[in-house]
Parts: sequence; structure tokens; C-alpha cells
Amino acid sequence: MTIALNDPSLWPLIYSYRIISYFVVATSTAVVYNWTLTIGQEVELIWRQSWSLMTVLYLALRSAGIIFCVLNILSTNQSISLTDKVSTILAFTQAWTSCVVYIMLGVIVIARLHAMYHSRKMLIFLVIVFMVVTIACGLVIGIIGMNFPYGEIVLSGTYQCIGEGSQYSARLLVALPWVFYATWGILGLSLALWVAFRHFRETKRWAIEDRLTALIKMHVIYFTIFSAAACLNLGSLSPRISNLASVGVDVYYGVIEIVLFVQMFVLGPCLILHVREYNDHLTTTSDGGIGIPLLSRSAPTTHRLTVMYDIRDEQQVPGTLQGA
Repeated sequence: MTIALNDPSLWPLIYSYRIISYFVVATSTAVVYNWTLTIGQEVELIWRQSWSLMTVLYLALRSAGIIFCVLNILSTNQSISLTDKVSTILAFTQAWTSCVVYIMLGVIVIARLHAMYHSRKMLIFLVIVFMVVTIACGLVIGIIGMNFPYGEIVLSGTYQCIGEGSQYSARLLVALPWVFYATWGILGLSLALWVAFRHFRETKRWAIEDRLTALIKMHVIYFTIFSAAACLNLGSLSPRISNLASVGVDVYYGVIEIVLFVQMFVLGPCLILHVREYNDHLTTTSDGGIGIPLLSRSAPTTHRLTVMYDIRDEQQVPGTLQGA
């Protein structure tokens, strides 16, 4: 049942939701703008290529990004009235959408790390760790759905979608999955940094023309942002933040929104685009007779082209990264 309140003491809460809604609109606009900037690459490297698992994941990420932006704007818009049932459905659709997005990102990341390490043991290890993280997060979302329904509250003429029950308990459960996500992000960052170190040790330099170096940098940036998002979410549990109503706290939550959107819907699809661009560059240079030294599992003094398999057409492609 919708509750209407006109208590002036609740005005700071209205201002807080309004500031956060500004961040939501800004980040949603940035996601759409990024999509328009990369539409040319998407047509060339996704739509015109043979279809694969990564093609499906890329398109699913882009679609989920647009859907998530629309849901986020609806849930934070203070001028739109929603019933209790619609508020609950909207909130948990967002939660499960995020969970599905992180599953897709996890598959992409595992494929990339496996392509870098070429180790079956590493692949099994990553799959097990990610399954534990995913199951734990799914259980937490289910617990929240059963114990913390959402409802609509009218505060001085503005509409708010607010979860019922203990707010701190709800925040604790929402932040709990980020303990696992933080572990996953730090693990991925460490593995990407180790590949970067090994590549630097073999080549003895960071060449601007080295496409693999740029690819490694992209993975390091992704995992850095991922780890930052996890730490920021865990930081929201601090009593100085959870029990304080101020513009600074609102900005803190707004920064979390920005980092999450960038990590999920900007850097996530870029992981696939960069690999496709890398493979396309290799194909072009191979046709021209130009060899590019890549990361090899051989001794540091040996620089040779590593032959991998492109899962799109199951043909040997010299130097392409697996799972593109």
C-alpha cells in the first residue's frame, strides 16, 4: 500500500534521491553515448563476422545495458508513480539483470585469461571460483527478495521506491556479494598483471605498436575498475556513510553508480571489441607479410608467433587470441 508523508524532516531524503537520480541519468546517457561511438566497430567486428558465443555475449551485454538504464531511470524518477508490486518487480528485475550481466562478463573474462595462459588447470580453477561467486550472489538476491519487499512512498509530492524492513540489514545483504566480487576482481587483476609482467620480461620493452600490450592494458583497466566498484560497495557499509545524510554521501553513492555502469556496460563490451580488433589487425598484417611477436610460453629469450585456435570457425589463425 502506498504511504503518503509530508514531514519536513524527510526533505533531506528527497534531496538525496534527487541527487542520485541525476547520477543515474548521467551514467545512462554515457552508456548510450559510448554505444553510438562504437557502433561503427560493432558493425564491422561483430555483425559482419561469423557468429560465435562471444558475439551472442556482446549483443546480450549491449541489450542488457539499455534495459538496465531504462529500469534504473524509472526506479529513481521522483515524478513517476509506481505501485508496491511494480516497485518490487522493478527492483528485483534490476538485481537479477545485474547478476546475469556479471555471469556473462565472467564467461568473457575466463575465456580471455584462458587464452593468455593456455592452461587447463587454470581454466578449471577459474570456473570453480566463478561458480562459487555466482551461486553465493544468487542466494543473497533470493534472500533479499523473500525478506525485503519494496513499496512506494509519497514524500511531499515525490514518489520514492524504498525497500521495507531494516535499511542497514538490506544494505548489508546487498553489499555481501561484493565480498565475493572483490575476491574475483583482485584475482583477475593479479593474473592480468602477471601476464603483463611476463610479456614485458620477454620483450624487454612496451612498444606502442605492440597490439598485445594494448590488449593486456585493457584487461588490467577492466579488473582495476571492477575491484574499485567492489571496494566502493563494501565501503558503503561504514557507519560514517550508512548513518550520515549529506551531499558527500549522495555523491559517494553516485560515484558507485558511475563505476558500476562503466565496468559492466562500457568496459565489458570493450573486452570483446578489443580482441576482435586485435585479431582483425593480425589478419591484415599477416596478409601483408608482416610478423608480430606475441606472448609465448617458451623461454624468455625466444620470440615466436604462438598459434592458437579461433573458436569462431575452428581454423588455425596465426597469433589470434582464443575465444574471440
